[in-house]
Amino acid sequence: MGGVGSGGHNRVSAEVHQIRGTFRPDRHRKPAPVAPISVADRRYLLKGLTGEARRLAMRLSSEYDGWNVATLTTLRQYCESCQRLSTMTDDAERRRELRINMALLKTLGLPK
Repeated sequence: MGGVGSGGHNRVSAEVHQIRGTFRPDRHRKPAPVAPISVADRRYLLKGLTGEARRLAMRLSSEYDGWNVATLTTLRQYCESCQRLSTMTDDAERRRELRINMALLKTLGLPK
């Protein structure tokens, strides 16, 4: 029986599950390989970003996999927010932008 402490030392391969008739694609299938970011997607991501925001976008997009249109859009918004934060002087506006920035970072869900 599974649960806390079940070590997985007796794990059965996907091939054995297929032979036994217990194969479940949602559990035993290996994840599909992730396609790299296309040139058009990278161009969209970097368009209009300057300086540190552009470097941040390039670093994050190459360091992590699994990007799709939605996450690239969120990444772009996060980098734009970082760009705005670097130029703000008013404390109230800076706090507001910082909340937005942290929400975007949380939405991206990048592993630490």
